[in-house]
Amino acid sequence: MYKLAICIPTYNRSAKVFKLVSDLLLTKFDWMQIIVSDNCSTDDTLAKLRQIVDPRLRLHENKKNEGAIANYLNAIGKSDAVYSLFLTDKDSINIDHLASVADELEKYMPVAGYIKYDVASPAKTRIAPESLKLFIAGYRCIHPSGYYFASENLKHRLGDLSLRSKLLNTSFPFELLLSSCSSDGDLAILQIPLITQESPAEYSDIKSHTYSTKQGNLYFTPANRLATFSRFVDDINKNSIGKLDGRLTKIRLLYWFISVSTLGYAKVTSDVSFREHYRIKEQEIYFSEILNTMRCYFSTISVMKNDRALLKAAFVLIAPIILVKWMVWRVTKKRG
Repeated sequence: MYKLAICIPTYNRSAKVFKLVSDLLLTKFDWMQIIVSDNCSTDDTLAKLRQIVDPRLRLHENKKNEGAIANYLNAIGKSDAVYSLFLTDKDSINIDHLASVADELEKYMPVAGYIKYDVASPAKTRIAPESLKLFIAGYRCIHPSGYYFASENLKHRLGDLSLRSKLLNTSFPFELLLSSCSSDGDLAILQIPLITQESPAEYSDIKSHTYSTKQGNLYFTPANRLATFSRFVDDINKNSIGKLDGRLTKIRLLYWFISVSTLGYAKVTSDVSFREHYRIKEQEIYFSEILNTMRCYFSTISVMKNDRALLKAAFVLIAPIILVKWMVWRVTKKRG
């Protein structure tokens, strides 16, 4: 049985995915499997991948374009390995660290987690303590490459039609999937520089197939951020975790989501490469819009059934901090 499957969804990126798969197969690891799920590409992706003859490669071909998130789940749900690791077709893997990842997973046997991609050198694996499992490792809204799951547990979860429906209706399926798995075992954060995201130049040149204004699913808009926050809070309320873990996680999420919906949104929409990647127009974010976004968050938490008073108190502390940060950023930007 394979120890680790690298699961890659792809659509119309033949050169990138062919090089990615070919480089991985240069290794002699017989414990590694590669899953590629093609989402009905219209370029020569399938023709190129079919040229590869290696039993470690498993190619899944969708009969129609099922959408990006559905293809994410197709890719990660097809593995025959003990663990399934997700990787987008835009990113790359440092092969020198692949064995270390397999060894860490075999050593700690977590049910799920993710691999940090912003570390310069390997560091000790972090096991989220039982009492703060989701506060430490859950709902991080990070880049999807690096999420991993114990495959047997994963397939069981993906067989839950209610959960699968939720996963297909969010831009962050692995956050909800990890939360669902958290009651079945440890969550571990591997601090190994295994994954490299696409370069800034590639980010500008290679347009997103997953998110666009046309599809109406830009995850980083204030309205979509607020909807995701509400979805995560609802998921926490239904999750069988301790009260402390749930409450601290909600406060962390409130701060993070307000921040990325205001200051964070202003920053990304002023970034040229970001706008080109997502094909959005330049826009100025005014103070009145920042205040309106904050009002929307306050209105949302004001009607929540659980921990309403706690979140309103947290909001009173969080809002001024973010407003000051936004004003400092604006002044710095104008001077620069």
